Amino acid sequence: MRGILRGVYLHEGLYYSHPRCKQRGIPFIANKAVIALAILILNPLATCAQEVTELYVERPVHLGDNNITDWTEAALTEGIVFNRTFNIQGRMKTANLDMLTFDVNWDDNPIIINNKTIDHVCLNTPQVLWKNRKWNTCNITIPTRYLVKGKNTIQIKSVWKFIVQEYDDIMFSRMRVKVDYNMLQAHMTAAKLVTPQEIMLGETANVTVMLTNIGIRPAYNITAYDDIPPTTESIAGKTNATADVLYEGDAIRYEYQIEPTVIGNFTSWPGEVNYTNDTFTKFTTQIESTKLSVIPPRPLLRVTKKVEPNIVAANTTFYVEVTVSNDKPETAYDVIVKDPIPDSFGIVSGSPNMTEKTIETGRSITFNYTAQPMNIGTFYISPIIQYSDSKGNTYGETAKEANITVTKNNAINANSRVLMIAAMALLIITLVVVYTKIRAGK
Repeated sequence: MRGILRGVYLHEGLYYSHPRCKQRGIPFIANKAVIALAILILNPLATCAQEVTELYVERPVHLGDNNITDWTEAALTEGIVFNRTFNIQGRMKTANLDMLTFDVNWDDNPIIINNKTIDHVCLNTPQVLWKNRKWNTCNITIPTRYLVKGKNTIQIKSVWKFIVQEYDDIMFSRMRVKVDYNMLQAHMTAAKLVTPQEIMLGETANVTVMLTNIGIRPAYNITAYDDIPPTTESIAGKTNATADVLYEGDAIRYEYQIEPTVIGNFTSWPGEVNYTNDTFTKFTTQIESTKLSVIPPRPLLRVTKKVEPNIVAANTTFYVEVTVSNDKPETAYDVIVKDPIPDSFGIVSGSPNMTEKTIETGRSITFNYTAQPMNIGTFYISPIIQYSDSKGNTYGETAKEANITVTKNNAINANSRVLMIAAMALLIITLVVVYTKIRAGK
């Protein structure tokens, strides 16, 4: 790396690379003492980066078991294993390992991150043994699942698996571990959940807001304020929240309930989250608008169903109980409930259908029947309900299905067991008679 760098450069160290840093024209710094001072002074500038080089080794490294005099860059081997550590600052998007390689003729030399082999040192091209030797570019993706926040280790090993106790002599240089982070500064996100988004006039909706710092650096002096849709009232909870500091991954949640006063579709103004970073720079994140659809009050019936037992033998009976409840503040009229059983089921008692003139608020009605299945199999039966409101508007719904499994007739199975026992008894008696005759003949 020569000339103007896009950040602060360290030999076997760290530098930041990002177009915004380049625009600020941070110069190349060669003196290590000056570097240390520059990092303290320019650290706030470095936070503009997303991609960071967490480890850089510029010099050539020779691995193997032979000293090679014509390798002028690194004639003496450093052994068969190269070890380094590097730091991961936080959550990552991607991570990569780049290097130049020389005289790698075998695909045997593993690259190990935190004791997990991620790949092998790239082969030289063209791959002609001991000929056309030149430096080649090697780019390897590091799976981020193998990296951890904090200290990480990397190993590059010289291996020649075809010959025991022999090692492939290779060189590499300009080795760089690059990490693309999600966000190096403090960065607040806001997520909102409105349940339900469609309500009847007179009902309430619950609004939950989650604020999370997805950046690596802390966020300070967090204040959040959410706006509610027009013609609605906040009846419980708080529409705002505060926090002194949120570190990476920290979150706060607040919730409140709103009640509409008129019918229609409404959208609030976006809310805001205001915060500062560790250099006292102010930031604002928008909280999405609250959308609410308010419909006129109407009856809404709830159907529950019980089947006992839900596993029966063919030609035996099972019991079904269906309950219809009105939990809403409007009366339901002309209620019709049908539980459509298969044609192979016979009704022993009761009826799978029910009609009711009205079901008032808070009232429940129950009907039941007993049925007898003929065919084996698993059957899914869902009650169908139809009703009207006071203005004659008709509503139809299908309740949650209930299943029943029909097996072979137990009586047949019992008869089979009886016949088997009888056959075994007859066989034993026959053997006893034969044995007795043989003994008598002697």
